[in-house]
Amino acid sequence: MAEKIRDINVIEKETLKVAREYNRKNKKEGGKTKILFITLSVLFVFFMLVVPLVSVIVNSLKEGFAFYIQAISTDYVLSALKVTLIATIFAVIVNTFFGLCAAWALTRFNFKGKQVLTTLIDIPFSISPVIAGLAYIMTFGRMRWAYPILEKINDIFGTDIQIAFAVPGVVLATIFVTFPFISRELLPALHLFLWN
Repeated sequence: MAEKIRDINVIEKETLKVAREYNRKNKKEGGKTKILFITLSVLFVFFMLVVPLVSVIVNSLKEGFAFYIQAISTDYVLSALKVTLIATIFAVIVNTFFGLCAAWALTRFNFKGKQVLTTLIDIPFSISPVIAGLAYIMTFGRMRWAYPILEKINDIFGTDIQIAFAVPGVVLATIFVTFPFISRELLPALHLFLWN
């Protein structure tokens, strides 16, 4: 047993020696490539993130800071911020609960349909948010299949539930678009926690 451990230690030392030598050679040869890729990354971030952000800030403050404050304190802007805050709160609560449940089920249990569940969780990554919004309109709009069901519920209970072009539609779309983030972030952590 002691000989096997010594053999493993010798193999590890030799592997580390080869890896260090390989890294030394690549550092000398890969310096120009490294600089090129870092430069391309910085330029991409600058032109795709920094320039548009500066443009938005400069254009919004063109008339002065007082005009900007007056513009963002109108009823329309405050209403939009309120809807955004409501949608965000609901999406965080729902996605945290169901994302934790989905991640727990995927890491803890083996079951038929596990790959299907993983694929369904990843669907919002492959669908544009615009298409997701169109799908909600096609489902809950006035001339679509779910509208008569909502109308019957409204008639029975005397309510005025609306989904398309209302806060519930915004909440549902936000939940759909952001759902994979929670479960995808929790999967590796739960996998390490449960299996180590």
